[in-house]
Amino acid sequence: MSQILYGSWDIYTRSDENSCEVIAFDFEAAKYDLSDDLPYCALIKIDIKNPGPSGEPVEPEAEVLYDMQDALVSRLAQDGAVCRLVARVTHSGVRELIFGVATWEEFGPPVGQWLSEHDTYVIDVFELPDWSFYDEYVRPTTETLEYLEDRQTVDHIVKSGVDPSECRVIDFFFYGTLVQLAETSQVLRQRQYSADDMSTDDREPGRMCLEAHKHMTLDELYDETRLHRELARQQGIIYDGWGTSIASSAETASALE
Repeated sequence: MSQILYGSWDIYTRSDENSCEVIAFDFEAAKYDLSDDLPYCALIKIDIKNPGPSGEPVEPEAEVLYDMQDALVSRLAQDGAVCRLVARVTHSGVRELIFGVATWEEFGPPVGQWLSEHDTYVIDVFELPDWSFYDEYVRPTTETLEYLEDRQTVDHIVKSGVDPSECRVIDFFFYGTLVQLAETSQVLRQRQYSADDMSTDDREPGRMCLEAHKHMTLDELYDETRLHRELARQQGIIYDGWGTSIASSAETASALE
């Protein structure tokens, strides 16, 4: 029995004046190149029978489509097919399932069996020679992935009981040479950061770490991290993320008194 469905998934939307796409995706598959082990992609398109106004399935059909996906994943796993479900895209009255595939010989038979069990639906299966379709139409941009990673971290902090609208100290980390970080520090101070905390990086000789701090809300974080990534690209340095205490600002102030 093989594993078909992996780890953490997330979702983003993409729209224009004519349509809206809802793209659910395997986060790890979006971040890394899986083509060495899974050189092919399969695209399975299911026509939604009664789509809503935005082309999405509505109940009870929405549940039927999820059950169909579960049945396909289960069939592939039971037959030992080496593949991975990497995305589910919904748009214009169509549900698309995208798989990374090792060999068509293993993938084809269980999919054929699944098709015969769902012959009341119009379903098309496309065997793609590589990941080009996924890369062009499905894979989130680097900026989208960065935003979603920040959102996941913020969601985790909020679930611990932190108020996202409460002002708190957030720490941001940058790596580069002394000259690069000195210039970066000047830019950050102009943006009301405390940016004088610099130390050597024990992991790499000659590299320094700059830790910059600023009071802000978690709601304000997304714009700041976007600016940090742009600054890092301009300065040729590494922006290495952020951190904050999960204690409330009032608790932190009390602890410091």
